Amino acid sequence: MMWWYGPGMNGWGYGLMTVSMVLFWALIILGFDNPALYTVQLGLTQFQFQYQTLWPELMAATTLAILPVVVVFVVFQRYFIAGMTAAGVKG
Repeated sequence: MMWWYGPGMNGWGYGLMTVSMVLFWALIILGFDNPALYTVQLGLTQFQFQYQTLWPELMAATTLAILPVVVVFVVFQRYFIAGMTAAGVKG
């Protein structure tokens, strides 16, 4: 039964690798010395230090970063649901 887990684990591993490479690629292209050009993900990493994490500030920034995605989902929710139900109907 363990061979069933192979495709799922491959997809999870590829997704993890892609996300980490996007983060590092943005850091390499934008440079270490200009925080004004950082993407949201790089900006969120600025709240983490070697021995400390600023949790309240990190959670507030994460909430602000995800807010546009939530607003778009709420506005277009009926279309997402209609698309999912139409895909489930056969014929």
